[in-house]
Amino acid sequence: MIGICGGYQMLGRRIIDPNRLESEEGVATGLGLLPVVTRFSSQKQTHQASGWVSGDHGLLAGAKALPFEGYEIHM
Repeated sequence: MIGICGGYQMLGRRIIDPNRLESEEGVATGLGLLPVVTRFSSQKQTHQASGWVSGDHGLLAGAKALPFEGYEIHM
């Protein structure tokens, strides 16, 4: 099983958004597979990111040195 970013948060117990920046709900129940509770802060920042894959095993087998682009969200 793998969970990255929002997927990781959903594997936890709860996601708390006290300022309701991402949802009107304020609290969402996760799957409870990890002993994790995520609490969003009041500010959201996004940043462009790029780099090269450094791993070469498991899910990244054969991907070493391939370029990637994306963005980071910090909240």
